[in-house]
Amino acid sequence: MGSALKKTIIALNNKVAYESGDTPDYADNMFPDGNNKQFLQTDGAKGFTFATGWYQVYQTELVSAATTLTISSLLGDSDVEYKLICRFANDYAGACEYKMRLNNDGGANQYGQQILYAGDTTVSSSKAANLDAIALGYVSAQNHLCSHQSLIHAKSGEYRLLQGHNLRDGNANAIPSMMFRDCIWNDNSNEITSIVIYATETDGLGVGTTIELWARRT
Repeated sequence: MGSALKKTIIALNNKVAYESGDTPDYADNMFPDGNNKQFLQTDGAKGFTFATGWYQVYQTELVSAATTLTISSLLGDSDVEYKLICRFANDYAGACEYKMRLNNDGGANQYGQQILYAGDTTVSSSKAANLDAIALGYVSAQNHLCSHQSLIHAKSGEYRLLQGHNLRDGNANAIPSMMFRDCIWNDNSNEITSIVIYATETDGLGVGTTIELWARRT
């Protein structure tokens, strides 16, 4: 490391202390947890950058209800792959679905999916094309919960695939059903710069909803 790049990096409470002017992308999330610390490497042109591996680029827990949430300023071609982790709490007085659009692309023919669904002791499958969003979850009533986890292939030049699963419609008196879902986004040219997550009903993203996004750089 050249003398111009020699700086002291102090890990304190899983955060990074850095000198003014040396702020790396996502600096406050450098050490997302004690077991998954990502260290810096140097680049002669850019200074400090992230080492390869997974790191957290977004996290929120809602303290007021919302209908839409946007994760912006993403670098899909650099990040290569995303891991999305969601827990949805429904504040709408009725059934609600949760969906996602990459770059807020809501074209009628932009997404397709294959799903495997298990409810009670019954398992079924289905396939759909020409969708305008990727489904993430479903609840049948207010205060019900669902969760979603998926891996998203992010790099341009290839079709973007999503492989995920979710637990649907859980509450204190019911065990949620389960769904595995493989999806495709038909746009293979535009870099992913944002992810829009939304509820189909007003205030469906209720208090306590949590969303995390992790990125993997190579």
